[in-house]
Amino acid sequence: YVFNFAQGMLMVCGAYLAVTATTQLALPFPLAIVFILGASALLGIAIQFLFIRPLTGQPRLPVIMITIALSIILRALIEMIYGVAPRT
Repeated sequence: YVFNFAQGMLMVCGAYLAVTATTQLALPFPLAIVFILGASALLGIAIQFLFIRPLTGQPRLPVIMITIALSIILRALIEMIYGVAPRT
């Protein structure tokens, strides 16, 4: 089992993908849902294979630390791309 402290930020990434799909890409809502699901799935798969899977069999602390680091990195990327102002 993995204690994923980046789970909340992954949800925020999905929300910002929704903002991107509906406002910047101007996709119709059903197509935006497909885009959000696909992009979120790709992000999750990439994180699993690049960061989590290589730590299989390691003590839990490094896995916990990598998920905390991922949370910080995802937050920084979102702030760099979308800014810090709240969105509706």
